[in-house]
Amino acid sequence: MGRPERVRALVADANWPVGGGGESYALGIAHALRRWYTVELLAPTGVDWDLLADHLRYDVAGFEVVEVDFLDGGAVADAGRHYDLFVNTSYATDLANPAPDGLLVVHFPTPINRDLGPLGRAALRVGLQVARSRPPRVRFVRGFHPTDGRGPPLRWTTHDAELEVAVAPGRREAVQLVFGHDRPDAVEVEVETDDEVRRVSVDPSMPRHFVDLEVQGGAAGTAAIRIRCDPFFPLVDDSRAFGVPLLRWRVGNSARAKAVERIGLARRRASVQFARTYPHVAVNSEFTRTWTRRWWGVESDVVPPPVVPRPLGHKERVILSVGRFFPPDRGHSKRQAEMVEAFRSVIAAGASGWQLHLVGACQSEDRPYLDAVRRAAEGLPVTLHVDAPGGELDSLYSRASIYWHATGLGAERGRPEDQEHFGIAPVEAMSAGAVPVVYRGGGPARTVGHGEEGFHFSTVDELVSHTRTLVDNDALRKAMSARARARALDYSLDAAAATLGRILGHPDRV
Repeated sequence: MGRPERVRALVADANWPVGGGGESYALGIAHALRRWYTVELLAPTGVDWDLLADHLRYDVAGFEVVEVDFLDGGAVADAGRHYDLFVNTSYATDLANPAPDGLLVVHFPTPINRDLGPLGRAALRVGLQVARSRPPRVRFVRGFHPTDGRGPPLRWTTHDAELEVAVAPGRREAVQLVFGHDRPDAVEVEVETDDEVRRVSVDPSMPRHFVDLEVQGGAAGTAAIRIRCDPFFPLVDDSRAFGVPLLRWRVGNSARAKAVERIGLARRRASVQFARTYPHVAVNSEFTRTWTRRWWGVESDVVPPPVVPRPLGHKERVILSVGRFFPPDRGHSKRQAEMVEAFRSVIAAGASGWQLHLVGACQSEDRPYLDAVRRAAEGLPVTLHVDAPGGELDSLYSRASIYWHATGLGAERGRPEDQEHFGIAPVEAMSAGAVPVVYRGGGPARTVGHGEEGFHFSTVDELVSHTRTLVDNDALRKAMSARARARALDYSLDAAAATLGRILGHPDRV
C-alpha cells in the first residue's frame, strides 16, 4: 500500500526579520517544495515581507503567512500539527517536529563537546545518560528567546520573563542565576520570587553577574522566579525586545547539585533529541554535514541552498564583497577590516583604477566596527554600502569582476562555527560572472574550485597575490568568469528541488 499523499507544508523560521543567508535558504526551500505541497510560512509577527523580498530577490507573494510567537513553543507546535510536513529552518532552535512528517534544516550544529579528550567525552556520555533519566528542575515558562547557537548555551530573556523551579511543597531550596554582560549598556535587573525582590546591575564591564536566591515550593511542587528589566532592540528591521542573557542556573548547593549544573550545561549544548523527531535532516554543505555528524551524531542529506541568479552586465574594475558588518568576537565575521588591508596592498602594487565595494547590513551594537572599517579605508577607492536595497546590490554584482569572501580568516583553530558554512553570496557573485577569491575553509572552498572558477587563500598575502594575478591577466579573468557562471548553475532551484524530492519521496515530480 502506497504512502498517503501529503499536500500541506509549513516552513518555519524564527528569524525571518533578519533577512540573511539563512532566510534566503528557507525561501528557496519553500519555493522548491511547492512542486508537491501547498506551502505556507510560519513567522513572527511584524515581518516586512516587501523588504525581505527586495533584499533576497525572492517572490513571497504566493505564500500564505501564519504568524505566531516563537517564544511560545506550544504555539509553534499547535500551528505545525495541522500540516502534513513541518519544515524547521530556524537557526539554533530546539523546536520538535509536531507534524506527521518533518524536515529539519541545519545551518550549522551547536558545538557540544569541543576540547574534550577521550575521557572527557566518555564522562560526558555517562553524565548525559544520568541527566536524561531525571526530569529537568527548571522550566522556562515565558519571555525567553530561542537558544542562541553562538557562544555559551545562553537564553536571552525579553524585558519580562518567568521560569519555574521544581521544589517539593513547603521545602526551601537555594537557586543561583548567572547573567551575562552582552548588552551594550548597563541595566538594572529585577529578580522576584514569592518571598523577595532582588536587584542587580548588569554592567558590560563584568563578565558574570551572580544572583543567589532561596525559593519555597508551593502546593504544585514548583516555585516561580520572574526576571524584569528595560528592553533593548539590537537587530536591524526586527522589533523583538531583548533583556539579559541567562548563562547558567543551579538548584541547590550540594556537590551533587553543582555536578548536575555542569552536566546540565553540557546537556543543554548536547541535547539533540529534538532533531530525532524529524524523519529527514538537511544541511547546506558537506562542511556542515561533517560537523553535524561529529558533534550531534546525526546523519543528514546535503541540500545546497538554491541561489537566485544575479544579472550579468559590463564588467568594470570592481572588487565586491557582501556580508553583514560585525567584529570577529560576534561569530563568523565577514572580515571587512582585513579586506581593506588587503586592498591597500593591491593598490600599492599598481592596480590602477580598481575599486573595492563592501555591502552589508549593520546592527546598532556593531556600529563601532563599521566605523573602524570606514576609518581604515580613508584615502582608498573603497565604498561602503550599508543596508543597500536589492537593486543597488544587483547593479554591483553585474559590474563586479572579482568577488572577495574572507569569512574564517584569522579565526581560532578548532572553531568551525566561525567559518562560512555554505556562502550564498559567493555563488550569487559567480552567477553574475564575478571571479571568486575565497578563504580556504568552510563551505566556499568546496563550491569554488581553486584554479578553476576562482582561487583559495589562507592569508592576507595570498589574497593579495591571487587578486594581482586576476588584475594583471584579462584573459584568465574572463575564462574563470565563464567557468564561475557555469558552476553557479549547480545551485539552481531545480537542483535543490531534485534533492528534496529524493529525500521526501517525490523523485518523479520535479
